[in-house]
Amino acid sequence: MSHEANRASKGEAMATPDVHLGGKLPAIPLDLLFKQLPVGICILDEQLRIHYLNPLYAKYLQQYLGVDPTTVVGRPWLEVMPLGPELRTQLRWLRTEGRSYHADEIPVGGNGKPISYWDVSLAPISLGETMGLLIASVDATERVTSRMDHRQKLEEEVEERTRELRTAIEDLRHLDELKANFLNAVSHELRTPLTAITGFAEFLEEGVAGDLNPKQKHYVTQILFGTERLLGLINDLLDYARMEAGRFSLSRAPVEFRELAKKVVSSLMPLAKRGKLSITLDFPPDLPELDADPDRLSQILTNLLSNALKFTPTGGKICVRAWQDDDQVEIEVADTGIGIPQDAMPKLFNRFFRVDQTLTVRGTGLGLPITKGLVEAHGGHIEVRSKVGKGSSFRFTLPIWSECSAEKKSPGDSRGR
Repeated sequence: MSHEANRASKGEAMATPDVHLGGKLPAIPLDLLFKQLPVGICILDEQLRIHYLNPLYAKYLQQYLGVDPTTVVGRPWLEVMPLGPELRTQLRWLRTEGRSYHADEIPVGGNGKPISYWDVSLAPISLGETMGLLIASVDATERVTSRMDHRQKLEEEVEERTRELRTAIEDLRHLDELKANFLNAVSHELRTPLTAITGFAEFLEEGVAGDLNPKQKHYVTQILFGTERLLGLINDLLDYARMEAGRFSLSRAPVEFRELAKKVVSSLMPLAKRGKLSITLDFPPDLPELDADPDRLSQILTNLLSNALKFTPTGGKICVRAWQDDDQVEIEVADTGIGIPQDAMPKLFNRFFRVDQTLTVRGTGLGLPITKGLVEAHGGHIEVRSKVGKGSSFRFTLPIWSECSAEKKSPGDSRGR
């Protein structure tokens, strides 16, 4: 190895000129400057052979590539540095264009050698009569590996949280299934003796076991009223459990809403008369048939009218309206009742929610959640508008029956959810 090559391999500049900073400061040789920089410096000649490297660049070669820095001067830089195709392309482009280039976190290594990451800047430099390239490199390996370790740690934490969430979801799903099974079992177990109680009470009311005096008739009437209320509670629990589990079905058919509404109102007239309330129906003569399950639609209307009857003071009015809106029918149940406070509106369709627990009006708190679920199962939506002291208006939509409805109707399409 020549004396100059030996000096270059030890990090000494070859014929490096002095740098004049101006003023009274002394000139500083470039090799001294390069040795003090916290940057790895490598200079290539016009053939891209290593012409000079400072001590820090020599350290990089030794530490990351296992290359003896005393053997690299005069060798092609691309032979020493295992670079990717991008930097090789930039290198050829720099030779022809004479512009500088910078890239952060360039991976260096591979082919059995550990990967390190360098921030690299390339710029043309005059070497007297020829042009070379100055390469400034900063070790970014610690920064990159730290970020990668942090990312890996985050990914592991996310995976762990995901596993915990999956376990929690499975546990909740299992609890929901247990709850649904429990409600089904309890409801069925209650319904059987309740049916027997109702049957025997009706026998007594009809005089099958002999005539009853007025006091006895009053007791039997109270028994029937209680069993009817309990049966309603059981049906609500069963319906809600089935809806939560997605186990209820819709038997869709063309429904004449006018006739259905008349039947529902007729069944509720005794309650309306008891509270001296009026119920009116307001439908256009050409109202189209609905694509709905008639039994579930009767349940929706019954729930809304029952609520209106409960919360409308004596002498109040209730109106059921319906009109066509494009390919659906909008139905409204409006009353002149006590109204609903604005702070209760967002929770109105929550299960077991009651606007005022102190009210003497009885209920399970499941009527409106069930109603909402049934409307949405039909493909409609429900909303409420209310003002305290003025009354409430519940509006819901249902699709219109068409030939497409008949074509789509099949056992597989009848699932509620």
